[in-house]
Amino acid sequence: MKTVRRLVGVEKAVEFVKACLYSAFLKDSERPVSFLLVADPESGKTGTLKQFCDHRAVHYLTSGTAYGIVRDLLPKIRNKEVRFLLMGDLNVLSGMSQKTKNQLLSFLSPLIEEGVLNLSSFVVSESNTVFVKCGFGATLTPGVLTDGRTRKWIESGFMSRLMVMSYSYSSDLVARIKAGQIRGLALEEPPVLPDSDYQVSIPSRYDTTILDWSDKIGKAFKTNGIRAHRDLRQLAKALALIRVFEEDLPRKDISVNLQDIADLGELFYYFNLRYRVMDKHWSADDEFTELVFDNEDPGSAVSSSL
Repeated sequence: MKTVRRLVGVEKAVEFVKACLYSAFLKDSERPVSFLLVADPESGKTGTLKQFCDHRAVHYLTSGTAYGIVRDLLPKIRNKEVRFLLMGDLNVLSGMSQKTKNQLLSFLSPLIEEGVLNLSSFVVSESNTVFVKCGFGATLTPGVLTDGRTRKWIESGFMSRLMVMSYSYSSDLVARIKAGQIRGLALEEPPVLPDSDYQVSIPSRYDTTILDWSDKIGKAFKTNGIRAHRDLRQLAKALALIRVFEEDLPRKDISVNLQDIADLGELFYYFNLRYRVMDKHWSADDEFTELVFDNEDPGSAVSSSL
């Protein structure tokens, strides 16, 4: 049986990546939720992505070019054989020529948003009858975000197409990780992903909460929050689908419930560039979320503040 290394202290990052990947299996999804994990070196970012790299719908890239992806992967993406591309370290962009970097980002930008229809350039040529879309996830270190030589791709609008999670390690967690290395690596079964698409609904009573969160994300990243709002809704549905799989519940009439919104709220705590400590233990109602119930439905509202 295939096993993967058990990661310590980045459970929320793993949960976030898993939800993004599950969003590729939602029937009403416009496109999967693409993402970026930002943390210092030695923070388990690449290991988090590698938890999922053996699933047939996921293709893991150490590096890549627009030409290579079109040549080797676009037919599989078109047929939905591959639904997500993962790049373990987006810092590789720093080592590319400006031309190669621009070609890659010019290809990825439509691929993860509106879709690729026709491409025609010196190195890339492709024609499709429908818009081809695919999710994309990568990791990055904070220094790249402040490096004037490499931040133009961020300012181009590419980053607004990604849901960004940042985090940091506490000194206690670093000590726990080192102690675990002394004892030896623990192994576990890799996360399970769906093999088909599922319909998931989201009750309107959660609209206000998700709108509030999307406004906060928009403010943090200087956008209007429209893409964040769409992605938060998709992540809520993905979390509901994960719950159904993990609890072996019926896979029909799936609906987002209050627990899914609370789980999304815990992830939302990291949807910024504040590098909050990942191993801080807090409940869904003590640090930034206040659960408010009405008399009709115990899942009617969730309000938040950061």
